[in-house]
Amino acid sequence: MNKQNKFWITTAIIAVVVIALIVILIPTPQHDTIKIGGMFALTGKWAVGGVTEANFVKLAIDEINANGGVNGKQLELILEDDMCSGNDAVAAANKLIYQDGINVILGPSCTPASAPVAPIANENKVFILAATTTAAGLFDDFEFAFRTSPPSTDAGALIGFVAKKKYNVNNVAIIQEQTEFAQSWADEFTKGLIQEGGKVALKEEYPTGTTDFRGIITKILSADVDGVFLSGQAPEDTALILKQMKELGLVDVKVMGNPTAIDMKIYESIGDALPEDAFTVVPFVENEKLLQKYVDKYGKQPGFQFFYTAAMYDATYMLAEALENCGEDGECVKNYFLNNIKDWRGQVASWTFKKNGDPVLSSDAYKEFSIVNGKKVYKEIEI
Repeated sequence: MNKQNKFWITTAIIAVVVIALIVILIPTPQHDTIKIGGMFALTGKWAVGGVTEANFVKLAIDEINANGGVNGKQLELILEDDMCSGNDAVAAANKLIYQDGINVILGPSCTPASAPVAPIANENKVFILAATTTAAGLFDDFEFAFRTSPPSTDAGALIGFVAKKKYNVNNVAIIQEQTEFAQSWADEFTKGLIQEGGKVALKEEYPTGTTDFRGIITKILSADVDGVFLSGQAPEDTALILKQMKELGLVDVKVMGNPTAIDMKIYESIGDALPEDAFTVVPFVENEKLLQKYVDKYGKQPGFQFFYTAAMYDATYMLAEALENCGEDGECVKNYFLNNIKDWRGQVASWTFKKNGDPVLSSDAYKEFSIVNGKKVYKEIEI
């Protein structure tokens, strides 16, 4: 080998060593924020709940960041619209996970959005904390999926219990949308009703997007029923059903439904077509301070039931605590929620989570809910 070749080989080796040292010695740029994914129904029928859920998350993040963030870093919310739709939720989850590199997600917003996202999160070890997602057993097979809303198992059965035990409703017609959420509430209501000695005389299902319920209502008019249980996905559907029930004269029955069926938005839409004795059963919480914070920031009352939407305020603070201890590690966050979030006292509830991701909520946390003269009325349930 001649001297010239030796020179170039030596030069090349030195260059490689220098470049390697530069790569080693120059610190890798660190993110100055901690990214959190958010998936909520910002548009569509469930926007009444989804926008409120997202607002509570943003309220909490603003407070956390104003107090120094998490481990000196600001929380950055990357928000996507799941539209309470399976296809849109999958697209949103894929974007957050594969494009944005997110490992923790608040949301999805509802059962139809959460059901297809849970397996995606599980496969990628991404922690999700869903909002108003109540279908029974939804996350049983997905260890990375948690939710703040208790399953319909308790509240649904309590509606059936109250219908028979308190109001002596014996024969019920069920009008149910063909979704997993609506089916779950109808099933649990039926169990509670039958357990107390009542029965379902008629059950009618309708596909999502239905606007004409007159055929179903006509069937009910010819049946011997003294109660109607409504189980739709969004308040707009129930408003249409109740309006058409009044038009056709189906008024001398006890009306009850899942929490989306008896809601202030419905009253504002159809007025007295929502009977004053119509009721549902919901987790109840009073927190005037948190409510006022929301009103001060957004200039309006929260949409939908306070517990279901405001729970995302607590969810954000719980997640911040987990991130403080875990960093952006989805598996560590999941384990932190299981092992360290025990009787965690928030503004909305005291939180503990089961292995299947369900929150633990005692039966005395529920109350009967109606709207009387345009006012929300909560009543104790005597069991």
